[in-house]
Amino acid sequence: MTMRTPFLTAALIASVATAPETTAAQPGIITARIAAEPGPATSLAAPLASPAIATQSDKKRKAPKGHHFDTRYGFQFKQPKKWNNIAIKVDEEWLAAKYTSQTEYSFYDKKIGRTYLHNPELLVIAFPLAAMKAKSEAKKSKDGEKTTIIIRNPYRDYDDFLSRTFQGGGYFKSGQEEDEIDGVKVTKLTYTVEKLSNNGPQTISTWIYHTEDVDYAVQIVGLTKHWDKISKSFKPVRQTFKLIERDGPLTITGSTGDEITISRIDLEKGDKKEKKSVAVKSEKVMHERAIAKLPPKGWDHKSKGDVLAIYSADKKYAGRVQDHSNNLIDWLDKNFGFLGADAYMRKPIIRICKDIDEAASYTAGVESGGYGGAWDIDEELVTWWDAGGWTGYAIDRLNSQVYRYWMLEKNFGLSTAMPQWIDIGLEALVENARMDSRKIDWRYDAGLVNALRAAIRGGNPIKIEDLFLMTSKELNDRVSRETNTNPWAEGAMLINYLASPEVKRHRKAKGLLEKYLRNMMKVVDEVEKEEKRKLDGARSRAKKDGGEREYIEQRRAIFQEMEKELLKRTFDMTFADFDESDWAALNKAFHDAY
Repeated sequence: MTMRTPFLTAALIASVATAPETTAAQPGIITARIAAEPGPATSLAAPLASPAIATQSDKKRKAPKGHHFDTRYGFQFKQPKKWNNIAIKVDEEWLAAKYTSQTEYSFYDKKIGRTYLHNPELLVIAFPLAAMKAKSEAKKSKDGEKTTIIIRNPYRDYDDFLSRTFQGGGYFKSGQEEDEIDGVKVTKLTYTVEKLSNNGPQTISTWIYHTEDVDYAVQIVGLTKHWDKISKSFKPVRQTFKLIERDGPLTITGSTGDEITISRIDLEKGDKKEKKSVAVKSEKVMHERAIAKLPPKGWDHKSKGDVLAIYSADKKYAGRVQDHSNNLIDWLDKNFGFLGADAYMRKPIIRICKDIDEAASYTAGVESGGYGGAWDIDEELVTWWDAGGWTGYAIDRLNSQVYRYWMLEKNFGLSTAMPQWIDIGLEALVENARMDSRKIDWRYDAGLVNALRAAIRGGNPIKIEDLFLMTSKELNDRVSRETNTNPWAEGAMLINYLASPEVKRHRKAKGLLEKYLRNMMKVVDEVEKEEKRKLDGARSRAKKDGGEREYIEQRRAIFQEMEKELLKRTFDMTFADFDESDWAALNKAFHDAY
């Protein structure tokens, strides 16, 4: 058995569902990752001093042949041979360079009979010292608008960065040495990865170059078994790494020039016009920054409709993905636009990698990671050319990301408050869809259908009236691997049924999903007012510490505490006119459909 580095963040439903198997569409039945962090606007952050290094007056400096040459952060080194220069995620402002080896090394674990495969990785991370100490603050921009400066990725130091980004397993510091190279103090660190390793025993070798305003960490990771050979390949990096003049001052946001970050809180403030103004500004800079950070070779970009595509994949395939994504967004607007009729959706950035390995390398070794999996708030949606074809997993995951992005942009309040089983059901609804035209090609997830059928055959399916009142915890408690029951799949299929043409056959089910979601929006608004003190506290902490992700997590936690009440109120508003015979008929129609 051979294992590659795990990199996909699957939706919660995948953890309890049987393995999905996509099959052809079944007539008449529809069956089956974000808020994006905003970009910078006008800078109000105090610039940092330039390091004490040699300067050049020529601002049109070019990289020496075969060198990585970064005048933004101020360093250069000779590129290792047969290593790929990987694009940097837009929301990783402190990650300055990323390379992966084209050589794949293996480790065979005799204890479990498994072979691990791993490509060595090189990262350069720049830590502005002032940024690690700074707090977020509210300032007024030139046009008088009040904007919150959010410090991106406020790692306390390199150890904090490593603990939050390294996903290879448990590690410990096995060596430290202080040195000086060309007048620059260097801390040489070695970490050993053994416990719960995802790739076999590994070594992390990091040299941190200390200047008066920025620490530069050059981190290399590889399998310990092959470390001598790996070391030879990156030896030129160690020998040639040096600091050079930066193009401009480095601000405490980790960016050069006049840049700040508009927080999610800022995007939610004001009336419709004010929100749109901030969102448009955020979208513009978000796109500009993504294009500016493209590697010099191998990548291109194209804006079309509601999508900015950034791609290293084949141009024709990238165009197909872009058209598919635009059509899916149009479908969501048409069928679920009532969830955010007044909201402006910033055009998502979809990065289309040439293959799955490049996608894995792109998302590895950074805090956000993942491919916009369940409840991610990555700034980009990531997919790849799938060797399995257009029906493969790459597009399934992209669909999930498109849904999550759309939902967070259209209705941030509802998307961070609704019970998980409903959110997962809506995601599963579109996950297997293909849209080469504006008419959606529905495919169904056989694993979900089979889980529902198994519950029906076993005589213990959840009644619809009970399901609408069950919390996520109660659903988890109901999971039984012995009987292969999967209540999450039953919930996903219920959402699927209520969105399908089949539902029109049942008088009281027609339009029921829209009615239910509209009522839930009302209840969420009520809870917002009732829990104002707690929510304001979460916002204040986010403004103080720059923890946008933490704010969203705290917000979800507040609503999870209220989940039982939220479900009960929505249920009472939606099903006030239902009697026992109505429920019996609805349950029968639902089960008969599958």
